[in-house]
Formats: sequence, structure tokens, C-alpha cells
Amino acid sequence: MAATLAVGLALQMGFSKVVIEGDAQGLINQLNMAATDYSEVGCIVEDTKRMMSNLEKVKCVYVRREANKAAHHLAKYALFHLNELCWMYEWPDYMETLISTGCILI
Repeated sequence: MAATLAVGLALQMGFSKVVIEGDAQGLINQLNMAATDYSEVGCIVEDTKRMMSNLEKVKCVYVRREANKAAHHLAKYALFHLNELCWMYEWPDYMETLISTGCILI
């Protein structure tokens, strides 16, 4: 699950405050629930929540798919590239437009 990877990366990089955005409202709701998740993906959700407890502050927020185009594009990009990539301070030019558009739609 992308949220699990995102939280793991945030912990590795030493971040203490994180916002997880996702367009899967059910998953966002599961991550925000205090109760134990016994669904089919419950063990993954619970692992993610356990990891999130190591952060000072974490917020899981639902965003409409239209406002999540940059994440959708990156997920499609990852399907065709086997290398793990992490852009921190510079990113490809085409991402600037996707990110700007996403910020306007929220």
C-alpha cells in the first residue's frame, strides 16, 4: 500500500509531521479509525497505523481523484520503471504543471 511506503519513507527521512493524501476514501477512513481493522487488508492497515504512531503528528486526508492527478501520474510512471526514485528538491518539469493543477482543484 502506498500509504505504508510513504510513512516508512517519512520515518527514514526523519520527518515528524506528515500529511497522507489519498483518493481511496475507504482506506483513508480505515487509517483514521482508532478501532482495530479486521478487514481483508486489516493487517496492512494496522501495520501502517503502528508506523504512524512513531510520528509526532500525522493526518490522513481524502482528496478527490481530480485533485490527485500528480499521484496518479507517478503511480503509472512507477509501473514502467523498476528503479526506486525519490525526488526531494528537484523534480521533472512536467510534474510542476500536475502539482500546480492539483493545488488549484483542492
